[in-house]
Amino acid sequence: MLESLYKEKHEELIQKLLQVEAKHIEFFENREPQFESDGNRDHLHNHWLLWTESHLVKFGFAQGSDLPENIRQECIKVFDEVFG
Repeated sequence: MLESLYKEKHEELIQKLLQVEAKHIEFFENREPQFESDGNRDHLHNHWLLWTESHLVKFGFAQGSDLPENIRQECIKVFDEVFG
């Protein structure tokens, strides 16, 4: 049961983070792709991490991520809305 709830929330989080990326598409389009599979631009999924620790879901940013603070705050808000 918990696994299916986590899966649902994980999918909701991804969809909302894709909306954050779309809102800031110019930022990502003006950056080089980090991986060949990224196509011709950077993507938000290259910058965030999700993990579990002691039955808690945690959210953070990849080491070296240079996302602007406003985008980081939007991502944190989305995570809090979904998992908070």
